[in-house]
Amino acid sequence: MWRYFEDERLNELVRRHASTKKVAGSRNRRHIQVDKSEDEITFEENKNLVLVIRGMVERFPIRSDLSVVLGRKAAGSASANADFDLSPYGALDRGVSRRHARLYVKASKLWITDLNSTNGTFLNGEQLKPNESKVVHRGSEVKVGRLPIEILF
Repeated sequence: MWRYFEDERLNELVRRHASTKKVAGSRNRRHIQVDKSEDEITFEENKNLVLVIRGMVERFPIRSDLSVVLGRKAAGSASANADFDLSPYGALDRGVSRRHARLYVKASKLWITDLNSTNGTFLNGEQLKPNESKVVHRGSEVKVGRLPIEILF
C-alpha cells in the first residue's frame, strides 16, 4: 500500500516501486528499473526522500542540511536514540541498533554511514565498515541489521 503525494514525480517513483516484479533468483527482492543517467542524480531543494520499509512509505523533505539517524528505541525506554525510530517495523527482532546508521546530504548527494552498529549496515548487499560513508543512489537497498529499506528520491 502506498500514498499519493503532491509531487507527481514522487508519485511515479512510488508507483514504479509498487509495480515492479520480482526478479528471478533474487529471493523475493524487488528491484526498480532506473535509467543509468538518473542514477547519479543530485538533490534540489523541495524534493523528497522516500523510504519504503516493509511496504510502508515514509517521506522526508530533502534539504542541504538533511541528517537522519536511523535506529530504534531502547526496550522499556520512552525516549528515542534515533531521529527516525524503526521500532514499528520490527527493528528489535531484525537486529537494528539504537543508533544504527545516518543518512545525510553532502555535496548534493545522499550518503549513508554505519554508526558502529552491532549487526552492520549494508548498501546493495555490500557491508559498510563502521563509520564508513557511501553514496546512496536512487533505488538502492539499504539493510540496517536484517531490516531492508528501499531508498527513492
